[in-house]
Amino acid sequence: MGDGYYYRYAVVLTVVLALMLPSRAAAENAITFTATAQSSTLTDVNYEAAAHTFINHLQQLENTYNPALASLYAPQAIIQLHRTNGDEGYYTEIIPGQDYQRLLAQGMSIARAAKEHQQYHIVSVTPETMNRVLVVAHRKDITRGVTKPIAWRLQSVGPQTYPWQIVQEIAEL
Repeated sequence: MGDGYYYRYAVVLTVVLALMLPSRAAAENAITFTATAQSSTLTDVNYEAAAHTFINHLQQLENTYNPALASLYAPQAIIQLHRTNGDEGYYTEIIPGQDYQRLLAQGMSIARAAKEHQQYHIVSVTPETMNRVLVVAHRKDITRGVTKPIAWRLQSVGPQTYPWQIVQEIAEL
């Protein structure tokens, strides 16, 4: 099972991140993400362990308020934040990667003042191609005691399969 061992899969993955939404709202307001993967060649690198390591690193940077967190996001990333805002209802805010990098770097002092801490529990890691995986998790805001769903699409940086950058994030706020 060395380099080049060929895996063929055709996966249509629907991830419904309505894990913490109220029952009726779950059906109406669920974050639904559909991805189609085709055949790919996977190396001996354990993508699941590597994804866990990446998310642990992300969590460490967040919880130490390190502005380097912004570097984990690709400039071309797409960030989708789903929010419920009282009478205004449910809406989605889409932020381009470069703007999100800037907001994260600038927001670290605010997060430190608020003593924000996040904890992630990975639910699944699914390979999509030889250089991209989908990670679905629960994000627990330790400060507020609230758990919400989140998903990241991680893609390799450069010619090797790893390390990754976040190219898409879908989160319930």
